[in-house]
Amino acid sequence: MHANNTPPSCIQANIYAMARALLPQHDVVIELPSLKHIKNMRTVLALVTKHLAAQQIGKAKEWKQLHTDETQRRQTSIANVVMGVLDKDNKLKTICLTGSIIAEDGTAEEQSKAIIAAFGESRKMLEDWRKETKEMYADMPEHLDDLAKGEDMDPSRMCGGTVSHDTCSTANLTGEKLGDLILELGKKKGLSKEQLVIFQGNCFNHLRNVWLKQVENYLGRKLEDVMKIELGLLPPHLRVSCYLSELSRQVDKECNVTCNYPKGHGNEYCDWKEEFHPGKRWLPVIRALGGNRQDGAFEAALPIYDQRQDILNFLAKELLNGPNILQDSLFISLGSKQVIAMF
Repeated sequence: MHANNTPPSCIQANIYAMARALLPQHDVVIELPSLKHIKNMRTVLALVTKHLAAQQIGKAKEWKQLHTDETQRRQTSIANVVMGVLDKDNKLKTICLTGSIIAEDGTAEEQSKAIIAAFGESRKMLEDWRKETKEMYADMPEHLDDLAKGEDMDPSRMCGGTVSHDTCSTANLTGEKLGDLILELGKKKGLSKEQLVIFQGNCFNHLRNVWLKQVENYLGRKLEDVMKIELGLLPPHLRVSCYLSELSRQVDKECNVTCNYPKGHGNEYCDWKEEFHPGKRWLPVIRALGGNRQDGAFEAALPIYDQRQDILNFLAKELLNGPNILQDSLFISLGSKQVIAMF
């Protein structure tokens, strides 16, 4: 259930419900694991998946691509490593080596060093796995043939492959420094000059997002030009915007019920929906406030368009209680045919 992203607080009930469903005539549940134990098992799952990832990557016939991306949580830089490898049947497989690399800081130099260190960690895991297997099955040495060796996780195997990453300057520099470290390891291993090659590439998903951001900027500037006179008549303190990303942030602040914005009315909107439109489809705007997501505006476009009339009706009721800058701005924007035409 951990692997299926089941919340730890739900696992006890799931175990009991499944036991009753499978064996309704028998009381087979004597004791349920504690919530603390269930949460601790997440560490076990993480270690198991890292061992299995190292095993598959180590046994791969050829390494073709190393992709890394970085994000931040509470001012802490977290990076991942996803490998594209060819297995023994020449089939391309995508395997996540690790998704939780925490470097000393978010600089390109420290991130590249931490990524190389992640391969060293996987190497240690494989060596410990082989050692344990050898001790457990001393009379069956053939079991070791199925396990990858520690040296199979040598980053120099990426020579001749591609390092792909984000399109920002830090990510590009991380890719270059990571490539230099891999080539340095290749030289120490004695690879020829022809083999000491690393290709650099940008993640196509990030490239797509860059293009989408420019489309949004063009639409915003175009609408500002078309509605120049109308926008000039509006009080500037309302901060009415013609950009989809700003509108999605306003909807998220006002209407979403997760991590409520202090000046928003997410709970009130939820109660209003339950009272006047029970069971109606509700597509929430998500990840609009989590940072500068270049594709966030287009991800939020469908939910806003789908519930625009409900939001307008709710705002019309709320504004009877008095003026509110966020609600006034949203009411004006969502009531504009020109703004809705952008969706």
